[in-house]
Amino acid sequence: MKKVWISLGIALTLTFIGMYINYRSFQDDGRLKFAARMHGGEITVEHGFGLQAVHIYAMSPEESDSVSLRFSIISFVMTAALIFAAVFVLLFLADRFRKKT
Repeated sequence: MKKVWISLGIALTLTFIGMYINYRSFQDDGRLKFAARMHGGEITVEHGFGLQAVHIYAMSPEESDSVSLRFSIISFVMTAALIFAAVFVLLFLADRFRKKT
């Protein structure tokens, strides 16, 4: 049970750190530093560490580009779950390896 709490704490900490880095990156240059990008004809969507950035590009001279940032619970939960699983497996393997020697 101790491994679960340690893994959860590390996963949430790393997820919030990644979210902060992505937020600062978005404030600086309008892009998420650590994100999965999906490109479409006139739109790019970035998902990373609980944030979703949507870039809609203007298709005519009179229009202007649109950029928005929002919190994405799905991205947050998926990121935290992946980090949790990785840390839990590493702690489990480290414990097994320690017991064998």
